Amino acid sequence: MMRRMMRRVMRRVMRRLAVLGVVALGLAVQSLCAQQARRDPENLRPGINVLLDEQLSHIRGRRVVLIVDGGARDNRGDRVTELFSSDKRVRAARIVVAGSWRPESWPEVGVGPLGGGRAADSVQLVRLSKVIDSVAQDAQTLVVDLLDGGMRSSAAPWIMLAVLRRAAQNALPVVVLDRPNPLTGEHVEGPTADSTGGASDALYGLPSRHGMTIGEIARWFNAAGRIGAALEVIPVRGWRRSLWPLDRHLPTMLPGGREITPAQLALLGTLAPLGGTNLLVSPGPGRNSVSIGAPWLNAKAVWNALADRLMAGVKFTSGREDFAHGPAAPIRLPSLSVEVTDRDNAAGLRVLLGILAAVRAAHPDSLHLDAELFDRLVGTPTVRSALFRGDDPDAIADRHLASVLDFRRRARLALLYR
Repeated sequence: MMRRMMRRVMRRVMRRLAVLGVVALGLAVQSLCAQQARRDPENLRPGINVLLDEQLSHIRGRRVVLIVDGGARDNRGDRVTELFSSDKRVRAARIVVAGSWRPESWPEVGVGPLGGGRAADSVQLVRLSKVIDSVAQDAQTLVVDLLDGGMRSSAAPWIMLAVLRRAAQNALPVVVLDRPNPLTGEHVEGPTADSTGGASDALYGLPSRHGMTIGEIARWFNAAGRIGAALEVIPVRGWRRSLWPLDRHLPTMLPGGREITPAQLALLGTLAPLGGTNLLVSPGPGRNSVSIGAPWLNAKAVWNALADRLMAGVKFTSGREDFAHGPAAPIRLPSLSVEVTDRDNAAGLRVLLGILAAVRAAHPDSLHLDAELFDRLVGTPTVRSALFRGDDPDAIADRHLASVLDFRRRARLALLYR
């Protein structure tokens, strides 16, 4: 009797241990898969791969015009331009190349492998529109694959806007090959663009850091701007909104062939409005840092002022760095270096305003600003007005939180990923 009871107890214990073992194994496999997905770039498949491997019906047998960033590649590192030109199933494609996004300039736009011209301002967007009109006669579908820097100041949103408008006017369907946002889809920051900042009307309400993929931006433009294009987005596989893509999926490389990091990309976008001042901005010296310099800059004084402010996720150092200045050789200047120490908690608008307030306090007569350009890059003149009125930088940033929350509410229907 005792022996039978012991066997019964042992069987129960073994069953429970087996169940626990299965649960533990499942959790371990789930964790391993999550870790592998984070570090294995092959698990992230951009829209170009999904189109050619799974959804070729969107372009099969159709005359296709491909509007593509010159640096766009698939998940194996092959150029999208070469994939289209060599694939017999899409041999009818004509290619319009938009040059790779670069932090120091807007991309070049033209027909063929070289291109030419600046696509940032409305005049050159008119030129792009004429290019689209010229190829529209030969096309049945526009396919778009653009690399975006995750910021409103990047060129991709402007190019996408021009493409959607011309496609709608020419009654051409648009297929957007989506890519992950290199700054994640969770972080959204102001200020939002308004009608007084010089932005296009379809960009009104778009925050400085929008937190959307290029496909989601296209959906939002099409709806918010009432463009009415026949739009289809080929989604990314293996990406979620909280994911920071690996370096190989970022939209650019720094001069000299060095890959840009997500932290540098975020900083360069954050500090883009400094292009409207007489301060120079340069990537580095570290992989997660950007330097700001000028011949007249008292970097130590600015650093001291910033040290008194509490800014999460970044740290500042002063020194001297080399800055490129046109075609001439780099010049060594006093510099303030901004390094991202926690990319999930670094607040870009607070960093920008804190730096400008500190520089203005140390050099009230040396800091010069092109108001029109600065306001266009920021998206609204209210930031400049408040800053030069002497308002606290954190208070200025706080005023834009409500508009960011409103954007996230309105843009929810355009989102494709969790």
